[in-house]
Amino acid sequence: MNKKITYLENSIFYIMIGYIFTIIFEVKEVTDTLLVLMIILSCTNIYYKKISIKDLLKDLPSWIKWALGSMVVSSIILIFFSPEMRESFKDVKVMIKQIIPFLVIFYFVKDKNKIKILFCTFLVTIFFEIGYALLNNLDKIYNALYNNMPFRLEGYRLDGYRANFMEFSMKIQLFLVCIYIMLLSLKNNKWKYILSGALSLGLIALFFNNTRMAWLIIIFMFIVLTSCKIQNMQKLIMVFGLIMVLFSGLIYSQQWVQERIENTIHMRDGSSQLHYMFVQDSLVMIKEKPIVGWGIGQFYKEYNESFRSEKTNYLIKKYNDPTPVPHPHNNIIMIGVERGFIGIFVYIFSFGCFLWYSIKDWIKYKSISGLMFFSVTLCVILHGFSEYSIGFRGIMQFYYCLLGMYLVYRKYEIEDRNM
Repeated sequence: MNKKITYLENSIFYIMIGYIFTIIFEVKEVTDTLLVLMIILSCTNIYYKKISIKDLLKDLPSWIKWALGSMVVSSIILIFFSPEMRESFKDVKVMIKQIIPFLVIFYFVKDKNKIKILFCTFLVTIFFEIGYALLNNLDKIYNALYNNMPFRLEGYRLDGYRANFMEFSMKIQLFLVCIYIMLLSLKNNKWKYILSGALSLGLIALFFNNTRMAWLIIIFMFIVLTSCKIQNMQKLIMVFGLIMVLFSGLIYSQQWVQERIENTIHMRDGSSQLHYMFVQDSLVMIKEKPIVGWGIGQFYKEYNESFRSEKTNYLIKKYNDPTPVPHPHNNIIMIGVERGFIGIFVYIFSFGCFLWYSIKDWIKYKSISGLMFFSVTLCVILHGFSEYSIGFRGIMQFYYCLLGMYLVYRKYEIEDRNM
């Protein structure tokens, strides 16, 4: 019996490696197939171990039950308030499928080294995508640096393998904060050189990705993480100085970057003006149905058919922006439109729990996994003020896998600290 259970858990582990790695290919059929296999093996494992649902729920931290439980239960309830229940059900099903790998990791990947391998798979997967993006666009990067090619005017942004430039910018952010925390934490110089190289490539990719919000978030996150990890004031000032010199040099040497920043400050470019109008139009929708919203998955239809203002249509035509508009480029506004104040409350409560309990682990136990998950969550939340960040399937698949890794690995960190 023990051999069967070991075989099942090893199989789940290897399939999970494949699941994490194949997220970058954005092929739903592949990740869904791997997910089904993991569910079947997990249920078989539960059967052989004769574990009851009550025992399974007992193992989950209470805050996770509340955070994820409120998301799932509220979503299921709100389906019944949607004018298109079938469409809403599809969206809720996608969310639940994203959460399942968290449960699989939490219950069936208990080994410390296996968690490290899964985490390395996550980093290597994004690193490969960064390498692909850089190699695939070497000529454009050269033209931008030496021939002053205006990226924005040419409509050029550094994309991932299958991810668009915005989703790719978020992947790079998750990669960079994790690598930076490891760089500040490790004492082995050999690994520090390797991580420094990976960090540099990630920063180059983010720079040429040309997403303003991503630039701001990474600068902010590096300052926060440096403050958390470096206690020596002299070293702290030196690192801050180095970061400021690096970013100032990049801005000074690249005219297109200066123009990008100036246009953002004065809202002269199309995306800034349009994002502002999408939010204004969406607020009108929220006022009409403030409690339960217009229905999960209904923004696309309702907004484009009935709520796009004349000014928005004028700006869309002026800047040749793609239509129909898929979302208002803001997590809270999007949730408010589709799920009302109920959805907004659940979003703030759930992600507030993720932030609070992970940073609490860092403060109390100096848990590196806690600091990493806090940083990843903060990146998702901050980017959600200029984009519908929780709407990217690949990002949320990675996110819930990282949640599972964090909750398993933190136990080992707490045990090591208490020894």
